[in-house]
Amino acid sequence: MSTDLHPSLNASLDAAIRRARGAEQTAADEVSSLQADTEPTTDAAPSLQADTETATDPAATAEDVPSKREALSQAAAETFPNEGAPETGALNEPAPSESASNKDYLPPLFTGSPPSQDQPGDSSSRHAADGEEEDAAKKETDADALERSAMPLRDHLRELRKRLIRVFLSGLLGFLACWPVAQEIFDVLLIPMMRAMPAGSNFIYTGVPEAFLTYLKLAFTSGIFLTSPLIFYQIWAFVAPGLYKEERAVIVPFALISAILFICGGAFCFFMVFPVAFTFFMSFSTETIKAMPTIGSYLSFALNLLIPFGLVFELPLFVFFLARFGMVSAEGMRKKRRYAVVCMFIVAAVLTPPDVTSQIMMAAPMLLLYEVSIYVAKAFGRKKPPLPVKDETEEDDEYEDDDEYEDEKSDAAAQ
Repeated sequence: MSTDLHPSLNASLDAAIRRARGAEQTAADEVSSLQADTEPTTDAAPSLQADTETATDPAATAEDVPSKREALSQAAAETFPNEGAPETGALNEPAPSESASNKDYLPPLFTGSPPSQDQPGDSSSRHAADGEEEDAAKKETDADALERSAMPLRDHLRELRKRLIRVFLSGLLGFLACWPVAQEIFDVLLIPMMRAMPAGSNFIYTGVPEAFLTYLKLAFTSGIFLTSPLIFYQIWAFVAPGLYKEERAVIVPFALISAILFICGGAFCFFMVFPVAFTFFMSFSTETIKAMPTIGSYLSFALNLLIPFGLVFELPLFVFFLARFGMVSAEGMRKKRRYAVVCMFIVAAVLTPPDVTSQIMMAAPMLLLYEVSIYVAKAFGRKKPPLPVKDETEEDDEYEDDDEYEDEKSDAAAQ
């Protein structure tokens, strides 16, 4: 119900209604007294009697409420011309049914009751409050979403820290195992160089702590080779959340394969590359120029070859995961073979000492491993979905459309 009226107008209309009803009741009493004395003798008597019955009958009064409201509105406008007339829609609303008791009915508009919750005056404020609540809920939802999106990053960083600590502990364990036999390991590592050195040449060290630091460095590197299965397992365990379920179940085999490939790369360097490279370098020794390499420089040279060769032999496993992720394919690797060959020689030139022999000795196994990687990508790569086969009727329709197009084109050219 519309109650957008001035409070003084409500009070004025209330008073006007009460006065009108009092006058109506007085007229009804007078009519009743006259009717009791004499019979009606004019044509207006039946209508007056009907009006009297309607005024005294609550049901009839309830049915005639709209017409009476209009009359009351006019009376209020004449009595209070400065207050303005009430809204017609507010006065013409249907009144609720009255009970059998002859109880006066006054609409809420004229009783001074507080406005209802559904009035239009409060709709804007209510909608504004609802909008603020929705905005607050949306902000909370966005905050929760940001919190959820930030959680995986923290979890990954925590997992990375845990894996790095375990890698360090694995390397430390390998170092402690290899330190007591560091001198024996170094004697084995000297064999390829001792065979290539001319007679009268020996290893020396020029710094006071050089021998100690050399054994320390060799023990640490040997410990990495020894514990490489544990180290690679930690690496694959960190990558495991991004793998498929069936791929996670083979993390241990992947760790073993990675360690085997790494050791194979080092062994290939030791047995194949060292003899050729050292023979080449010792060929520059003469009667007046004796080769006297220090143990520190020799160990650095050997490690600069052993570790890169071990990493290069991981290429098939690396290509396996790239193919599983759909980043490379066998067809793409075949098409880009010429560029891969150039990149391999560049990598070999960077990782090996500045001589052509070492570069070729590293690039040759890389080329072989690249070809093996192509077959690995073909066998384990992500399969592309088959292309949809066109129906013969569709192909015939396409040919017909092309013929019609060519005919129209020729006709236009002729015109």
